[in-house]
Amino acid sequence: TRPLSIKIVPASAAVTISNVAHSNITTDDATITWTTDKAATSQVEYSLSSSFSPSTLTTINSTPKTSHSVALTGLNPNFTYYYRAKSSADNFTAVSSNYTFRTLAVTLIIETTSLPDGKVDQDYSKQIVYSGGKSPFSFSVTSGALPNGISIDFDGLMAGRPTIAGDYTFTIKVEDSSSPIKQSASRQFSIKINAVLACMYNGVNYATFK
Repeated sequence: TRPLSIKIVPASAAVTISNVAHSNITTDDATITWTTDKAATSQVEYSLSSSFSPSTLTTINSTPKTSHSVALTGLNPNFTYYYRAKSSADNFTAVSSNYTFRTLAVTLIIETTSLPDGKVDQDYSKQIVYSGGKSPFSFSVTSGALPNGISIDFDGLMAGRPTIAGDYTFTIKVEDSSSPIKQSASRQFSIKINAVLACMYNGVNYATFK
């Protein structure tokens, strides 16, 4: 057995919470609103866990009101948050049902705008710079083709030793691991692989040049 405590309050003292909603969702902020049937305080409890353990409580706004609005700040991008509203009046505290919202993911973009040209049989290395999104990431070529001898790895590093001179145009795509919908970004690039000509005299290679 275990002792239980029950608090009986008159109906006039009770507070009813309704119209709970979330809005203004960004990568790290959200606004929670609700109404009460009588003037009461404002507070929100939120968590990354549906069990609310652990949880965070906003600072109580002790100004009695019937229309409530509480801003949540410093949230993590692309996470689901669980929350519930709390309002108190006349020593009675009402707690709403549990609700959820998901913060926005940081937009995934390719920051690199151009690639340097290369030369046949000479090492080539260029990092495709990207930002935003959720790791891990994957890269692929969705149109055109990289120069023979060059490949791109999972982290966007283009490297290798080109074997055939020519002009190459291709589109690189990066995709993240956001859920339930993955983000992706694409950019088209053009590079020239130059042939290396040798200056020969009596069978001796004296210099190389484009």
